[in-house]
Amino acid sequence: MKNTKTTNQERGKKARKSGGHFERRVRGFLEDNGWIVTKWQNQVDLDADKMVAAPHKFNFFTKSITPGQGFPDFVCFDKAKGGRNVIGVESKSAKYLDKDEKAKCKWYLEHNIFDKIIIMYKDRQGHIAEYEFKEDV
Repeated sequence: MKNTKTTNQERGKKARKSGGHFERRVRGFLEDNGWIVTKWQNQVDLDADKMVAAPHKFNFFTKSITPGQGFPDFVCFDKAKGGRNVIGVESKSAKYLDKDEKAKCKWYLEHNIFDKIIIMYKDRQGHIAEYEFKEDV
């Protein structure tokens, strides 16, 4: 019988790999559809009611530092409108945002950081699907 810790480690490793792969697919999809895409490296501190730089993460095992993992994943500028249409894009394998993520999306929209926020997710066939975050949801 396999050790539960090992099994959970393997599941976590597989989930991170799958999430990273989906995020790269989303980025390619956006670029193919005329967006200029860059990684977003900020977070919202809801307690302080301000935007802050996402902290870097140190991986003890690989002895490497990963740049801040911001929310949402990407900031995109519309080429057709000369970069004046700015959206935030979050890629989610499971489609739904948690309570904290919804609060951050609402904050970004209230403070006019993004024109809109799009959630890109995998549909049942594994294709990229999307919906726009609405503040009243």
